[in-house]
Amino acid sequence: MKKKNIIVVGGGTMGYAIAKNISDDYATTIVEKSMERRTYIERHSPQITCTSDHPQYAPDDLIILAIKPQDFHNLTDVMPKNAKYLSIIAGISLSKLHNALQSDYIARIMPSLTARISMAVTGYCVKETTKKYTEFITLTKDIASTLGEIVELSEKLIPAITALSGSGIAFVFRFIHELAMAGVAEGIPYPKSLEIAHDTILGAAEYSKQHCTKGGNPIELITQVCSPAGTTVAGLQKLDEHGFATALQKAVHAVVDRSFEIESTM
Repeated sequence: MKKKNIIVVGGGTMGYAIAKNISDDYATTIVEKSMERRTYIERHSPQITCTSDHPQYAPDDLIILAIKPQDFHNLTDVMPKNAKYLSIIAGISLSKLHNALQSDYIARIMPSLTARISMAVTGYCVKETTKKYTEFITLTKDIASTLGEIVELSEKLIPAITALSGSGIAFVFRFIHELAMAGVAEGIPYPKSLEIAHDTILGAAEYSKQHCTKGGNPIELITQVCSPAGTTVAGLQKLDEHGFATALQKAVHAVVDRSFEIESTM
């Protein structure tokens, strides 16, 4: 049976990650202006077709928009009307996508860098009027699920999941590095300290997930680690003294604010 055609417009980090993940099940093409980038993709993923020009789109093709927000308005003139679209473009709302592309078949998905290893948490949303197109919704979920876990959200919460999962992984990367550096300060060489930090966080995340799946919460686990007047309590007190929780909440909120600022300028 002939594979469904999917065209990814934009071969950057996320566009390529999506194309690579779906290329075993779909006939996948990337439209990418950069010759250097096309060469890289063709060398590492020969099953993906790369082109600098837009193909002759067919009515049943799925088009994934993976470009920068500022490039969107230059693209609309060459895109087919009433086609099927998935957009990972930050700051371009469903209403703006519908108006520019003149299509009812549009979904927004917000993956993160860990889509590269199929471990992203991807939020997706569609307009209420689009939900009746069940085949399109199923295809959207199928594509998003190749990237990791999927979460359906109202569009107003897209900035929140962008902050929590999309930007949140950068916060986790920073935490991993700083935890490892704290180990270095206590005498553990950085490579070994980094390995310990990675394994500690992997173990903590999995244990917490299992516990919470059974109805628990992370606070309960913290209390299990802490002994009265013990070492962990002393460390947690320092995190509190230096505003750990507040800094994290402000970082997430700053991403949400910036997301709304970008959307207002598009």
